[in-house]
Amino acid sequence: MPETPASWQPDPYGRFAQRYFDGTNWTANVVDSSGAQFTDPPGPSAPTSFAPSSATASSTSSPPVPGLIVAGVGAVLLLLSLFVLNWFDFSSSFKEEINSASDQFEQVLGIKASEVTDGIKMREVKDIADADKEGDGLPVLSEQYLNWGYLAAIAAIAFAFVALFVPNLRLPAITAAALLALWHTWVVWDLSGDTVDTQLGAWLGTVGLVLAVVALVLPRQMSVARAT
Repeated sequence: MPETPASWQPDPYGRFAQRYFDGTNWTANVVDSSGAQFTDPPGPSAPTSFAPSSATASSTSSPPVPGLIVAGVGAVLLLLSLFVLNWFDFSSSFKEEINSASDQFEQVLGIKASEVTDGIKMREVKDIADADKEGDGLPVLSEQYLNWGYLAAIAAIAFAFVALFVPNLRLPAITAAALLALWHTWVVWDLSGDTVDTQLGAWLGTVGLVLAVVALVLPRQMSVARAT
C-alpha cells in the first residue's frame, strides 16, 4: 500500500466534514461544513477501511451562492443610495420659500432652485454646503464621507465579495463593512434636520452594507467528491 501524505480527509467518524490525517494517524483537528476549525479527539478505534489511500475521497467548498446573492443585493442598494436616489427632501413650506425667492437663491448659492426642490442626492449635499459660504460647512465626519468615505463603502462591498472565496479574509471584511455601515448611518442622521425630510434612499446605503456583513456570516456548504 503506497504511503499516504498528510492531508485533510472526510471525517471517518462522521462527526465533522473533514479530519486531518497526518500520514499515519487521524488527528483531533477537524473542520465543519462552513470551514470553521475545531478540536475533536478521534474515536477509540478508527476502522482501517477508512484509512485514506492514494485515491481517497476529497472534499471541496461549494461556491458561496447564497452569500453572493445577498452581497450582490447589498451592492446594488449601496450604489442606488450613493448615485441615484435622493437622500433628503425639503419640507413643503421651505420649498415654497425657495421657489418664491429662486433668483436670490441661485445668486447666493449658485444652484438653481429646481435642482434642490425635487430632492437632494448625496453629492448635492456637498455642493450646497460648499456653495453656502456664509454657513459653517459640514461636520468633519460627514464631510469626509462625502469626499472619499463613500468610495471606502464601495471598496468594503468589493472586499466582501473577495472574502466569500477566502475564509481567512472574512473577519476583516465583516469589520470593514460594519464600520462603514455605522459611518454611513451617522452621516445620514447628522445631516438630517428640521427643514429636510430624510428619504429611504439615504438609509438604503446602510442596508446594503449590512447585507454585506450578512453575506459573510452565512454558513458555507461543503461538497464531497470521491476519486476513482
